[in-house]
Amino acid sequence: MRYTPEQVLALLAAVNQPVLLIEGEQGILRERPEAQLARAAVRGLERCVLPGGHHLHLEPGHVAAVAARIIDWTVAGE
Repeated sequence: MRYTPEQVLALLAAVNQPVLLIEGEQGILRERPEAQLARAAVRGLERCVLPGGHHLHLEPGHVAAVAARIIDWTVAGE
């Protein structure tokens, strides 16, 4: 089942927890208008853009940076 853009934004707006979004500089979403709207809908969203592509968490040269950012964000939120 596919959601409409309005349904997606409503779901994102209902998120009540802090969210860390890690994106790659060469990722597929970047500054697309629909991605900007989706990010803006999430209260408490912290966006982090790191070097790499869409799957930077799987790219050998970028895995450590992704893991370090997650750990830093988790520790800061405690």
